[in-house]
Amino acid sequence: MTATIAANSITASTTMRVRRRVPLSLAWGRISREIIVPMPSDNPAMELIKDNRLQLAVPSQIATIILPLLLGEFFQLHPEIQLEITEPAGGAALDMVEREEVDLAFVHDAEGRPNLTLRKLSSWPICLCVPRSHPLADKPSVTLAEAAAYPLVLLSRKFILTKRVLAEFDRQKLQPQILHYSPNLSSVWNIVQQGIALSILTGNGILQDSNLMAIPIEGLAQKGFIVTKKGRQIYADERCLIDFVRRKFADAPEHMNGTP
Repeated sequence: MTATIAANSITASTTMRVRRRVPLSLAWGRISREIIVPMPSDNPAMELIKDNRLQLAVPSQIATIILPLLLGEFFQLHPEIQLEITEPAGGAALDMVEREEVDLAFVHDAEGRPNLTLRKLSSWPICLCVPRSHPLADKPSVTLAEAAAYPLVLLSRKFILTKRVLAEFDRQKLQPQILHYSPNLSSVWNIVQQGIALSILTGNGILQDSNLMAIPIEGLAQKGFIVTKKGRQIYADERCLIDFVRRKFADAPEHMNGTP
């Protein structure tokens, strides 16, 4: 049954968390887990509701593993839980969690944010991405200096990985040949496949059945996390999703945990 609360009963002391705002027209007809707050007629027709839609931020590299899990098996097991997924850069995903614009995020290397709670999934090597026909393709690993000797295309500077790699280039006093920064992982793959440049990506950001190889760069790795805002209530549907993903990683095949 839908519970209705008069607008003037909402005060600064209200402690109940409501997930987000949605248009008034979307609220009618809902029959589960809702709280409707009618707004004054001179305000925009908006309401606050709590329902079982989860808003997620999943940056493009970790999305190559996370999205098939969520849109495949998780959806089959829990069709009652609707997922709204955005794919920002990693730093932007963390910002969205802090501002409570999303319920949770899946990211690499989220340490250093005291307002966030991190649940570790796995660790992956940072890799040089090359075509399978490249002379380096048979090497078990490369140094960052070897990677710097080739033209590179990297994800945009907003990505946590790119910030990490650029900092490591500076630390090692290397001068890489960076041709382009792209916000789109697919654009990076395309440039590498055409032999124009190589790239540096997290190991799970390279599709297993593609024409690309992931060669671990010695001494460089990234951790993957599920991220929520510290102190924020975790609802049952969020707990269900978190537990599902952590179970899948606990039983994961090699390409999900560790070197691809």
